[in-house]
Amino acid sequence: LNQLAQGARQPCRALVQAHFGAVLSVAAVPRTPQKEHEDFVTTALDGTVRFWNCRERHQTRCRVAGLEGRCVDVSSDGRLVAIGHTEGQFSVWETSRLQCIYVNRHTH
Repeated sequence: LNQLAQGARQPCRALVQAHFGAVLSVAAVPRTPQKEHEDFVTTALDGTVRFWNCRERHQTRCRVAGLEGRCVDVSSDGRLVAIGHTEGQFSVWETSRLQCIYVNRHTH
């Protein structure tokens, strides 16, 4: 810390990848030949969806969902992830590209 306080510039290294807000939902990812390395997905107040590997204890992928994630579930074939957001909104994500394919922004 003394070196940083004195203005030394050193590259930063991530020690842990994690959510920046409370994790509100966790769902298991079914094992498939394409997804043997991912065990679960999480959503949180930080507005991200993250995939994790239990065996190696690290995050494998992360994407900003844009809205706080209140609940999450994975389709039985592991191809889709559904995220419930605040005010009744939800989104559906394709897991292979981690791309949002549907958003319902209309509330009831």
